[in-house]
Amino acid sequence: MSISDLTVAVLGNGPSLATVDPTCLDVGHTIGMNAAYRFWERIGWFPDYYSCLDDVVVESHAGAIAEMLLAGLYKGAFLSGRFFELHPEFRDQPNLLNLDRVSWSWFQTRGVGNGQSFIYHPAFTTCFPWITTGSWTIRWAAFLGFSRVHLYGFDLTYQEQIKEVSSLGGIRLRVDSPIEDNPNYFFPDYQRAGDEFQVANPPGVNRELHVDAVKAVVHDFGVQGVGTELFNGQSESGLAGIKDVPMWVGHG
Repeated sequence: MSISDLTVAVLGNGPSLATVDPTCLDVGHTIGMNAAYRFWERIGWFPDYYSCLDDVVVESHAGAIAEMLLAGLYKGAFLSGRFFELHPEFRDQPNLLNLDRVSWSWFQTRGVGNGQSFIYHPAFTTCFPWITTGSWTIRWAAFLGFSRVHLYGFDLTYQEQIKEVSSLGGIRLRVDSPIEDNPNYFFPDYQRAGDEFQVANPPGVNRELHVDAVKAVVHDFGVQGVGTELFNGQSESGLAGIKDVPMWVGHG
């Protein structure tokens, strides 16, 4: 087996990904996430694997996710348990991983009640209480057996206030009209009118939640003895500014 077979690129959706042509990455496999499928449809290319771990985002895009799975566009997918509540017909597919089966907190909250069995893996073992799709997709890459993970589009910063977005109460938001200039994503219409999602940094959470979530991956992999190596594939991405995580040494 070649090194490329054990290497995967995880594609975040930050603005820096606009400088990357995902079809030309020198890696064996790719993982994409969330609403980026709209861009992949446009260019006629899809990553090998797909993840969507936010309940609200899953609810907003469940129909499109189901269509992609039925079309066989991915070798596998890692999805919030909410998806399997909305589409129970996918529940027993072996190439689909339910977050509620590998996150101890979600297993206790929802998995047990839905008849799930817990799957232990050191890549998912953590004391960090928050789950972000990006950080847990990195964990999933290790779970899948990849020994080298290259990260692209991980900018880890979000502009909270966008004029085309309104609150639905709590931490739930809705896009009311086309966003003229979305500073948070790598293509303009990543979010469209009618989409619902959660605030990036919920009240009471550290304002650098997404940075801390990625730092937790590095810490946990070291503690748990997970041998997967992590590399920042872009000098211009937000990862380049995390000076106290020595593993981010540039493209591996």
